[in-house]
Amino acid sequence: MNRLVMIVSLSVLALGMLLILAFGVSSRMSKERFLAPDDASWLYTNGPWTASVDPSLGKVMVGMLTGSRAKIETNSGHATLKQRGSGGEIQISIDGKLAVTHAVPKDQSWHYLPIYANLTGWHKIEVAFSASNHEIGGIYIDRRADVRKPIEQKKKIVVTGASYAEGCCLDNKGFVSFSSLVGDKLDMESLNTGIGRTDVNVGGEQSGLRRVQSDVIAYKPDYVLAVYGINAMRDINSGASSHREYQADYEAYLKSITDALPNAHVFASGIISVRGMTDETLDPFNQDIKNACSLVEHCTFIDLSGKWNDDNYAKYLSRDGIHPSEEGYRFLADEYSRAIALVMKKQQSR
Repeated sequence: MNRLVMIVSLSVLALGMLLILAFGVSSRMSKERFLAPDDASWLYTNGPWTASVDPSLGKVMVGMLTGSRAKIETNSGHATLKQRGSGGEIQISIDGKLAVTHAVPKDQSWHYLPIYANLTGWHKIEVAFSASNHEIGGIYIDRRADVRKPIEQKKKIVVTGASYAEGCCLDNKGFVSFSSLVGDKLDMESLNTGIGRTDVNVGGEQSGLRRVQSDVIAYKPDYVLAVYGINAMRDINSGASSHREYQADYEAYLKSITDALPNAHVFASGIISVRGMTDETLDPFNQDIKNACSLVEHCTFIDLSGKWNDDNYAKYLSRDGIHPSEEGYRFLADEYSRAIALVMKKQQSR
């Protein structure tokens, strides 16, 4: 008898919880307007996005590249983001200024993240993601509010290369990789197509030469920043390749971009010194990159020699002694932004 009473009690409790949840959802739906992630008012940038349907949770939009952004404009007095628990952090800006940061649990449940409240007039909402979990589940706004798709006419830059370009080994590379930072500093749409352990001619199908069409040219960028070199050193040092071959391959890589995109400007980054690799050691490899760039129209070599050494490795390198720390990525973003800005200034003065 006691067992029966317990079962009935638990059933009533579960039913009550379901009714409370249903009432909460119903109440929200009666007071607010929900915009689905595939609504035409969303502007998805910084790489391709695709619609995905979770069997248990429903529809989401998924960004395909690190640094993907989602944007929308509304005159709603408040806004709440519907977000699946896929981990990482989300930074939400209002009218270009960071407004709120949310840590998202990795539990695959829906979460409702406040964006703002008690505002008047039109506002632009921009959602950025810390790592590779770029998803939008929708947004709740005032029931009678209007929305519109932001209009942007930004220049586009593709940042490609190996692990440095990818943003290894940051937990928040969507925010702090130099790809994201360069885009923000220069007010460009930045697309990060870096893949670790690759080079212009290293990595098989993922090498720069093999994926230049899909990962660079297909996006039709105005600018390209290529950050390669360090992963080709082993083959050259072992005799499996040579400086002459690497220079020729790098030239072919750069030329394939400028031939397909004659109005684009390409930047070829030199290799920066890390622990165990001095500027003197790197000079022959940097000369290969510089020579290749000099043979290609609309190419600028970015010289990083003399920037890092024993005096600042601890500041700019992570514990592995090879990849940048967060401060190192910020330093590189400043260096790249200055070099690109100089070319942009010359272009504007013509």
